[in-house]
Amino acid sequence: MHLSNLLPFDLGVLHYASDTPYSRRQTLLSKSLSYFGMDATYGCAIAILRRIFEAEIARARR
Repeated sequence: MHLSNLLPFDLGVLHYASDTPYSRRQTLLSKSLSYFGMDATYGCAIAILRRIFEAEIARARR
C-alpha cells in the first residue's frame, strides 16, 4: 500500500518475531539472555534512525 501522497509524515510498519519456539515448560525467562537475534533488532533501529536523519537534513537544507 502506498500512502506517501495521503499522509504528511512517513508511515512504516516494523514487525519482529523471535524464531525460537518455546514450550509450556520453557519460557523466555527460563533461559539466560544473550545477543542471539539482536542483529535484526539493531538493523531495524538503524534503518529508522537513518530515515529520520535523512528527512531532517533535507528539511534543514530547504
